[in-house]
Amino acid sequence: MDGSRHAVWSGNGQKILYAPFEYDSIVGPEKLWDDVTVHAFFTKHWSSSIYLALGYVAVVNVLQRIMENRKPFSMKKLLLLWNGFLALFSIMGTWRFGIEFIHTVLNRSFTDSVCFSVDPTGPAAFWACMFAFSKIAEFGDTLFLVLRKRPVIFLHWYHHAVVLIYSWHSVHSVVLVHSSFRSHNVLDD
Repeated sequence: MDGSRHAVWSGNGQKILYAPFEYDSIVGPEKLWDDVTVHAFFTKHWSSSIYLALGYVAVVNVLQRIMENRKPFSMKKLLLLWNGFLALFSIMGTWRFGIEFIHTVLNRSFTDSVCFSVDPTGPAAFWACMFAFSKIAEFGDTLFLVLRKRPVIFLHWYHHAVVLIYSWHSVHSVVLVHSSFRSHNVLDD
């Protein structure tokens, strides 16, 4: 076990305790990762997720009314591409995030895995933020349902709206989106 060694990340007036981890390699877009800039964006704009969620609910309702007297669209090829892209994105994020997660679970104490964040400068943080940004793109799931005249139940649109807000706020609070137990790892300056 690595014990309870931790590191401290500082940026945008906050500090976060994290379990240090070094990846063997940085791949693709991870090379562009700028933890301070992305954190600053979410710190400044996390509340925009509330407006995006409200706009999403309004658009869903308006589109459902527009589609009432229209024929459903056939979108098989587009849906195939859409779902294929989301699957590849999810696989990549799970793989890259999973490397650090599995290392933490196998090599650190349970307390460390719950109390410390992932390395905010590393690939897991990049993929956690991409997950947060992807919540906007996933509004497209509902768009496909509405345009194909499929039922959109309350739980569907509520889930999309709330997960967007939760994810964006988690990044702002430096509480990465994979854990709901990290609220005590942020230290305000």
